[in-house]
Amino acid sequence: MASANVDEVIVLHTRPYSETSLVVETFSLNSGRLTLLAKGSRSSGKSNKRAVLQMSSKLEVAYSGKSSMKSLNRLEVIRSAADLAGEKFAMGCYISELTMRLMHPEQVNQSIFYQIDDAFGSLSDKYLAMIALRRLEDLLLMELGTPIDWASDIEGHSLLENEQYCLVNFEGFQRLSTSSNDRSYSGKLLLSVTKENQLSSESMNAWREINNQLLTPHLGTKPLQSRKLLQQWKKS
Repeated sequence: MASANVDEVIVLHTRPYSETSLVVETFSLNSGRLTLLAKGSRSSGKSNKRAVLQMSSKLEVAYSGKSSMKSLNRLEVIRSAADLAGEKFAMGCYISELTMRLMHPEQVNQSIFYQIDDAFGSLSDKYLAMIALRRLEDLLLMELGTPIDWASDIEGHSLLENEQYCLVNFEGFQRLSTSSNDRSYSGKLLLSVTKENQLSSESMNAWREINNQLLTPHLGTKPLQSRKLLQQWKKS
């Protein structure tokens, strides 16, 4: 029998498999996205195992197998699942859904692993959670090859506080020479995002809006269900 692989993982999502098992979608430190089959975890007497295989749990696991779905052989809890309800649950779903939609199986990025960990760990504080979500989006955009430069325009010139800029997808910010009906941002507002220290609501909204625009082409036509949840909580 082949020796098991050992890795740290963060649980993104679980779903039933057959009458007794669970399929556990995770993001791992050393192997990227991993799909694990937890055999018998829904059986009577396995409630403890089922309880730890929840979204946001951080685990050390041993797994084996050559197919796309690996067999979970052993697990130890590093951090139990957070108590997610209401808006915190919606934000947790966003972390998970965004990662699963944009990262391919076994696509390794340790910076993204640590940022997912930080994002789940920040959900108890809404301000810190929003910062962590935006940082995760930035890292995913970098992994996708479309990072955003918050300090320079598409011609390589430093952003100027008193100038207006528009976002050009896959390129960056373009200075506007005349007034425009398109969505524009002041250089001062864009530069404020780089400080990440007590951002104003206007700066936070701009960061979110710009990242959404940049992520949309990568997500395709299927909308994020978690984004709908977040919008519902924002309205309420």
